[in-house]
Amino acid sequence: MDYSIKPVKNEEGKVVLLIPEGRDISNRKWIEKELREAKEKAEIATHAKNSFLANMSHEIRTPMNGIIAASDLALKETESEKLEHYLKIIHSSAHSLLGIINDILDVSKIEAGKLDLEMHPFQLDDVVDTVIDMFLNRATEKTIEILVDIDPETSRSLIGDSLRLQQVLVNLMSNAVKFTEKGGIILLGVTEHGKSTDNTTLDFFLKDTGVGIPQDYIKRIFEPFSQADASITRHYGGSGLGLCISKQLVEMMDGEIQVESEPGVGSTFRFTSRFGRRPEEITRKLVPPADIQGLTVLVVDDCVDSRTIMKKMLESFGFHVEMAGSGGESLRRLEDSEMRENPVDLVMMDWLMPELNGIEASKIIRTEMNLHIPIILMTAFGREAEMVFLLNPYTSRLFLMRLWMLLGKKMSNVQNCENTLQPERRFTKTG
Repeated sequence: MDYSIKPVKNEEGKVVLLIPEGRDISNRKWIEKELREAKEKAEIATHAKNSFLANMSHEIRTPMNGIIAASDLALKETESEKLEHYLKIIHSSAHSLLGIINDILDVSKIEAGKLDLEMHPFQLDDVVDTVIDMFLNRATEKTIEILVDIDPETSRSLIGDSLRLQQVLVNLMSNAVKFTEKGGIILLGVTEHGKSTDNTTLDFFLKDTGVGIPQDYIKRIFEPFSQADASITRHYGGSGLGLCISKQLVEMMDGEIQVESEPGVGSTFRFTSRFGRRPEEITRKLVPPADIQGLTVLVVDDCVDSRTIMKKMLESFGFHVEMAGSGGESLRRLEDSEMRENPVDLVMMDWLMPELNGIEASKIIRTEMNLHIPIILMTAFGREAEMVFLLNPYTSRLFLMRLWMLLGKKMSNVQNCENTLQPERRFTKTG
C-alpha cells in the first residue's frame, strides 16, 4: 500500500482539513520487479554471448583461414582459366567474410572486457608504412593519390599497442579508399602535443575527397552496424562495425575520435592516442651527407597538398626549395637556371599531371633543353632510363636513400647510407 495525506485549504489559504488516502500499488511493484529481473537476465545473456564469442574467436577464425590458405595453394597449381576464376571468387569471398567475422569478434571481445592493450616498443613510421602498403594497389586502381604528412618533430620511438593503432588506421583508410572516387586524394597526417618525459599524445588525421557524410548521420556514425543508409551497404559493402571498433580502441588508448564532413566534398577523421616514450629514447635526425647538403630543389606537382608536404620535408633537411604547379611552369623555371646564383640541383617531378605530365616534361628537359639535372619522378609505377622513380607516398629516409643512389652512390653503400643519414643521436635518460 502507498499512503498519503491530502490537505484541504479555505479561502484564506489555511489548512482546515486533512484527508488520508491509500492506494494499492502491488501491481506496480510486481511490474517493476518483473522488469528488473528481465533486465538482469538480458544483461546476463548478453555477457554470456559476448564471453562465448570472445572465447570462440580462434575456433571461428581457423576454418576461414584454412579456406583462404587452401585457395591460395590451389591458385598456384591450377592451369584451367575457369577453375582459376572460381578459386578467385572463393578466395575473395573468404577474405571478405573473415573481415566481417573479425569485426564482430572484436566488438564482442571489447564489450566482454576481454580485449587488452599490449604495451611494447615500436616505431611510428613502421606502422604508417604498413598501413599505406596495404592500400597502395587499391588506390592505384582508382587513381587515388595517397599523401603522408608526419610532422618532423613528432616522436617516432613509442611504447604501446602498435597492432591496435594499426587497426584504427586501417579502418579509417579502408573507408577513405572505399568512398573516394577515381582521381581523389587521401591525406594521412600525424602531429604531436602534450609531450612529457615518459608519455606523449599524438594527433592523427585522415582527410579524403570522397562522397562525404550527411550532417544528420554524423552523430550516430560511431554506433555499431551503422551506415548512412541501406544503399551504402549495397553499393560499397561493409559491416558498419569498423568505426565503432575504432572509437572503442581509441578510447582504450586514452584518446577520442571525431569527424568533420560535407557531402560531395569529403571527410576528415581525427583521433588522439596516448603512448609511452622509450626510457632511453634515441632521437634520430635525418641529415644528408655533406656532399648533397644545401641543394636547391625544384618541386613540380599540380597538387597543393603534395607540394606543401614535400617542401616541409626538404626544408627539414636544409635544402632550398622552389615550387612549380605544372610541367610547363617547371620548364620556364629551368630555362634561366644556369644564369642564376642558385641554379636548380635536383628536380622532384610528379608523373600524373594534366597537360604536360612528368615523363613528357622530363624528356624535354633531357633532349630539347639538354639539361642533365638529376630528376626524381614520383609515381607508383615503373621506371625509365635516366630517371629514378620514387613510390608515392614515401618516408623521409626512403627519399634520402633514393637521392643518395641518384647522385651516383652504389647499391652496396645503401646500408652505410642509413648510418650516414642518422649521425646525430641524443640519449635522454629518465628516472
